[in-house]
Amino acid sequence: MLIFRIEDQDGGGIYRGDKSHLNPISSFSSTRHPMPVDDSKLVEGVNRIRNDGRVNSWISDVIESEGYIFGFGNTEQLRNWTYKDSWLWQLNENGFRLAVFEFDDYQDGRDFILGHTQAIFFREKARQVSYFNIAEFFGIHEDSEDDGFDTY
Repeated sequence: MLIFRIEDQDGGGIYRGDKSHLNPISSFSSTRHPMPVDDSKLVEGVNRIRNDGRVNSWISDVIESEGYIFGFGNTEQLRNWTYKDSWLWQLNENGFRLAVFEFDDYQDGRDFILGHTQAIFFREKARQVSYFNIAEFFGIHEDSEDDGFDTY
């Protein structure tokens, strides 16, 4: 199982990390950028490992205390989230890169949880496969037209 993640040189993500202020994706309210608690498959996975029946405040507790980081289960999920070429171009220009991780034994459970829109995982449980230049990987040029539109 591969996990894709956009991160800076130090492993910080687009919403958390030293360079997160350079993230051009500015809205958390879009239906294409749901909060983790709004991803039913992610909630189900976290509740499976929690086993305490709480649903509403789980995400901050689990991610902060357990050390999960965010990524995507495939490039389709990643592109659904980062649907504007200009965003990916700006992330690339600001020093972010596409990191690819692999789990040898695909077992959606404790080491990673795959949701409908994103995934959470333990970096230390995954094998890092590669890093890619975001613009090159997706064939984006500075003058690429956005293929998405805001749904805020």
